[in-house]
Amino acid sequence: MGEHLVLEGVYAGYGDTTILEDVSLALPKGSVWALLGRNGAGKSTLLSTILGRTTFKAGRIAYEDTDVSRLPIHLRARMGMGLVPQEREIFHSLSVEDNLQVCARPGEWNIEAVYELFPRLAQRRENLGSRLSGGEQQMLAFGRALIGNPRLLLLDEPLEGLAPAVADVLLDAILKLKSLGQFTIVLVEQHATVALEVTERAIVLNRGRISYLGQSADLLDDEELLTSLVSC
Repeated sequence: MGEHLVLEGVYAGYGDTTILEDVSLALPKGSVWALLGRNGAGKSTLLSTILGRTTFKAGRIAYEDTDVSRLPIHLRARMGMGLVPQEREIFHSLSVEDNLQVCARPGEWNIEAVYELFPRLAQRRENLGSRLSGGEQQMLAFGRALIGNPRLLLLDEPLEGLAPAVADVLLDAILKLKSLGQFTIVLVEQHATVALEVTERAIVLNRGRISYLGQSADLLDDEELLTSLVSC
């Protein structure tokens, strides 16, 4: 299994402010990661840096053996990076189906595949984004990422604010995607135990630096360590 994404000594932030400091990691193809840490630790910034949304200051980012450290966002997307953003970022004035159509790229994941993963979206295909519940909007954000046929899938707190039953639907989708082995997945989630139960490996950030890098199961089994790393 080769390395899909490699970060070497990455420093990044916003404008003059540096948030990530000396971040180095390697994500093998098909691996599934939890990205954990306290509020403000730099989790969303790390995802944004991988996608090219931050001010890159130093280091190197290689995606599928290509240096993308300073590559524009749209070119990274074309190379196969996909994001389910924390803010969902759907088009509220478009229907569910139109939201999916505008993001579609050639590949296995098409509209019908998204509807199979999320049958609720199929039922609501003619509804405008503004007429969807929060859970349905999150499913649509997930579907919009998938229909771009990425190989690297970044999930920024996809369960935030969802009712337990809806969160379970999203967790089932993540497990299905994991079982397919088509994606390298990074999951940011405030509920550490939930994230660790559905992933293989874990990264914990503390003030923009990596404080843990290892197996999810090992961290899940060490309650004292887990609490010290992620509790406020």
